[in-house]
Formats: sequence, structure tokens, C-alpha cells
Amino acid sequence: MKIKLDNPDAPSAAPGSWERGVLEKLLLEAYREQRRTRIWKLIWRLLWLAMAAMLLMALLLGRSGGNPALGTGKPHTAVIDLSGVISSAEDQTDILRRGLSAAYKNPQVKGIIIRAN
Repeated sequence: MKIKLDNPDAPSAAPGSWERGVLEKLLLEAYREQRRTRIWKLIWRLLWLAMAAMLLMALLLGRSGGNPALGTGKPHTAVIDLSGVISSAEDQTDILRRGLSAAYKNPQVKGIIIRAN
């Protein structure tokens, strides 16, 4: 509600009514600031909730290995990716050894593909 101070018919145009106008402006601004604070608080809460939901999903997917097809127990083909020089100095031999070991231990593996570059 806006009150014009130059209108003589307005109830706030009486002498000494400028205090009322200043007080109204101050209270309206305080109300707007509270409303902005509530809105931002809601936005931050929703953002934290979304981050917590994404973290929970990442944890749940991490338990199954990140790939839902691996947790089903269906027969599959193991693929071991190697890139670079295969030598005892690098970790490529360790990757190959661990991959072959895991493939031989899994009864659902029907074949092994070694993709070497």
C-alpha cells in the first residue's frame, strides 16, 4: 500500500505523519528481507537434499560394482583392457594378472577377451 504524502485528503498527510511513512517503509523492507531469507534457505535445503540423494545413489550403485548387469549373475565375457608397453616395470602386468585371476574365479565367465593396445 503506497501513501502519497502530498495528498491533503490522505489520512497520513496530517502533521507529523512522516514518521508513519518511514515506519511503514522500514517494516515492509524488513518483511521483504525475511521473505528473501526464507526463499534462499529453501533453495539451499533443496540443494543439500539433492546432493544427499546423489550421494546415496552413488553408494548404492557402488556396491553392485557400478554396473547392474554384473550383479545379476548371468553368463558373460570378461574383458581386460591393456594400453601401453607390457613390462614388469609398469602396472600393466599387474592389471593383466588381477583381471585374469578375477575372471578365472568367477563361475559365470564364459570367455576372456584381452584388449591390448
